[in-house]
Amino acid sequence: MKIEVQSCPGLVEQVENLDLVSEYTRKLAHQYIQPLMDKGVDTLVLGCTHYPFLDPLIKEIAGEHILVIDTGYAVAKEVKRRLVNENLLSTSSNIGNDRFYTSGDQYKAEETMNKLWGSPIIVSPLPKYYYSSTASSFSVSTLRSPEPAS
Repeated sequence: MKIEVQSCPGLVEQVENLDLVSEYTRKLAHQYIQPLMDKGVDTLVLGCTHYPFLDPLIKEIAGEHILVIDTGYAVAKEVKRRLVNENLLSTSSNIGNDRFYTSGDQYKAEETMNKLWGSPIIVSPLPKYYYSSTASSFSVSTLRSPEPAS
């Protein structure tokens, strides 16, 4: 097995600008995906929380023979594992709430996330002690009760 790494400058900004299908976004994604296809990759692992919003475009460019993996589920499982290890996992049977935080512009993040999430949400500022001065200017995360373990 050989692992190829490809950074994708500009794609996060396209998602944050809600520009998911324009010709520019298509060209940008193609510019990053095609070299991987030329190297014969058979799997693409989406290594950014923004990239699942580009999943249809990525699959279209990569082709149906390429497996595209969204790492969100794996991250959620790891969060659950850590909550269990620290005895912080809720035992309530009530469904949890979604909470969104940003280290950037709260109102821009809320406007963007409302459109991407597909339903109204509220974004709160991330308390300063959670991030450094080098943090992304637009970083949104969600806390959601994990799905029941299978």
